[in-house]
Amino acid sequence: MKKTVLVVSIPIVPPWNQASKNFAINLARHSRHDFILMSTHNGREGNVFFERFYSSKNIDLTSFQKIFMLMKFLLRKNSGIDILHFVFEPNPAALSIWSWVAKIMRKPCVHTLLNLLDERQDCRKLLFADRITVCTNKVLRQLREKQVENVSLIVPGIHVENFARREKRPEIFKKYGLPERPIILFPGTYYPHHGMETMFESFLKIIKTRNDVSLVSACRVRTPLEESEEARFKKKALEMRLQDKIFFLRIVPDMAELLSLSDVCVFPPSLLMDKASVPLIVLEAAAAELPVVATNIPTLDEIKCLHPDFTVPPLDSSLLAEKILQLLRDKNLSRSVAAWQKEAVTRYYDARNMAQEYDLLYDRLI
Repeated sequence: MKKTVLVVSIPIVPPWNQASKNFAINLARHSRHDFILMSTHNGREGNVFFERFYSSKNIDLTSFQKIFMLMKFLLRKNSGIDILHFVFEPNPAALSIWSWVAKIMRKPCVHTLLNLLDERQDCRKLLFADRITVCTNKVLRQLREKQVENVSLIVPGIHVENFARREKRPEIFKKYGLPERPIILFPGTYYPHHGMETMFESFLKIIKTRNDVSLVSACRVRTPLEESEEARFKKKALEMRLQDKIFFLRIVPDMAELLSLSDVCVFPPSLLMDKASVPLIVLEAAAAELPVVATNIPTLDEIKCLHPDFTVPPLDSSLLAEKILQLLRDKNLSRSVAAWQKEAVTRYYDARNMAQEYDLLYDRLI
């Protein structure tokens, strides 16, 4: 029997550049149940109902104003909701509110953890749902070691067909202000452990032998630290007279379009704390038949669509540059790696498989 699932999360609105938003929309669109997504607007897309809960700027889940709005929202919706599905990371302030909400509503609850856990935090006090779901074996082990038993592993999925490789067209290069030449894409963040420093060092090595390539940094900038780090890298590029080779993009409205322009995707973090344990951009690049070079750190080492010959140790800018150059020089190799990754992402990370597993979980809870 079809049920109605309310997803409690940040606003589910474009652009689709955050793990929790992508997870929620991919799950909802491929489930056989009806979904209510908390958004900034009202609307419907098949079995997915967008409910205006947020303003465009206010995403604070702990303010008194938001609590009051939440109660009004739930009083209006409670009778039509069968399951609550929480999608955010353990946070004492937010979870104290939402656990209270769950008790009042008396509905079965699922809580999905997309990120690695902070080892210093006693998450047992923060996890109140009937069932916890995680994306990787590492997080599963973290919870089991803390005697959390009501936990399941369900890997995330994407709509693979949305990222089918597109033709490179001059007008698309022009749209992003990029010259028509090979692109090395860095879709990470500017936080120190997420790899931009290593990527920059590698690019300096690459252009000694391949002067016809661009580095495109496609990173969201949300915090003062990210702002200052972006400014630092821009200054370095300018001082080295590389402003015509290194390009900085922030919000990309159509990531599939940028992936199709690129020749290699590079994802070289040394640590994934504060980032999704399975970064969806890696899956999306594989779906776009764009070869990916990544670091072999936990939990990237669990991702089945990363080619084992193109993973490198963290902080090794020389080996990273070597792997990138291999793919740029040898088009047959690049196509072979891309085809291998596309087959793997289709087999293991299709959103329909993810939704099917969640549907079975919902059925067991009701």
